[in-house]
Amino acid sequence: MKAQTKVEHYDKAIEHYGKAIELKPDFAEAYTSRGVAYERKGECNRAIDDHNRAIELNPRYAEAYFNRGNAYDKKGEQDRAIADFSTAIELKPNFAGAYNHRGVAYRDKNDYDIAIVDFTKAINLKPNFIAEAHYNRGLTYHKKCEFDKALEDYSETIDLNPDFVDQAYYNRGRVWLRRKEWQKVASDLTTARDRGMDIIVAFRNDYESVPDFEDKNQVKLPTDIVAMLTPPQA
Repeated sequence: MKAQTKVEHYDKAIEHYGKAIELKPDFAEAYTSRGVAYERKGECNRAIDDHNRAIELNPRYAEAYFNRGNAYDKKGEQDRAIADFSTAIELKPNFAGAYNHRGVAYRDKNDYDIAIVDFTKAINLKPNFIAEAHYNRGLTYHKKCEFDKALEDYSETIDLNPDFVDQAYYNRGRVWLRRKEWQKVASDLTTARDRGMDIIVAFRNDYESVPDFEDKNQVKLPTDIVAMLTPPQA
């Protein structure tokens, strides 16, 4: 879905939930659903206000705490996000999404071991949720430089769910880069690119340039890999 189309979709959702609230002012589910739409538009403060109201109406509404946690996390307020995800888990102990998102918040705080515990719990709780949790755990192992485990999770993600395949191929390719497995690098980066991912932009989010990567990792990339990761000349 294109960005403008997404905004229009969220605006319509906000309008519909607003009408539902007018008809039933104590409709907690409508408040938190509207909050989700605000959060996805990037209007996190409005989202938090709606989730606050939902929680006032129903203090045991686990999803409202979960969704407020997402808004706090997007604002970079990881401690508040973790507190809300933890409350959601207390209210709903098998809430796999809350474990997964709490893991992301912990990872953002560089608490990698705690994050891995949460991702593993999410994987064990809900089979239809495990692709995202495997991907997130793979990223966390990657950050810990536990590359064998990262590769295993990226590969599992690719096998389980195409929604995360582009990023999983790209990040698995990054692991192969460090290992100098050039054919595997080329294969995974090509697949990510062919599926629509801008691998050059993604690489530039991690490194200033190919020479920057080579300097930091004490490696010389083959010319075909350099070409894949270098912006075309104007």
